[in-house]
Amino acid sequence: MSQKSKYAVTLATFAFTILLTATVIKNVQSNASSEKKNLMDFAYANCMFWYFKSKKYDTKDIRAISGGYVEMGSSSADKYQEIALFIKNYKTSRKTKHDTDPELLKCFHLDENTGLLNLINEK
Repeated sequence: MSQKSKYAVTLATFAFTILLTATVIKNVQSNASSEKKNLMDFAYANCMFWYFKSKKYDTKDIRAISGGYVEMGSSSADKYQEIALFIKNYKTSRKTKHDTDPELLKCFHLDENTGLLNLINEK
């Protein structure tokens, strides 16, 4: 094999390695982002569960939705439990114009809660 051919093969191998590495990194980042979204979606569903429970509404359907997020996610059951307990114990200090129930109101502002966001982002 000529020197030029060896150089071309080496260059092609190097380019392929870079492309493969970039693809793997993108997939890992995408999966991490997807899991964070799953955890946040679970937090919203779980918040609604606690609201329904506080009003003594039937929680069967919302429990199934929350369970679906747990089933589809890749985080540990302990992570979901931490989020559920955080949501249960979280009290909002927001005031409303129409005296909205605080248990419901907090569900609309979870994405602003730094404690929850830190919990979701920690590994």
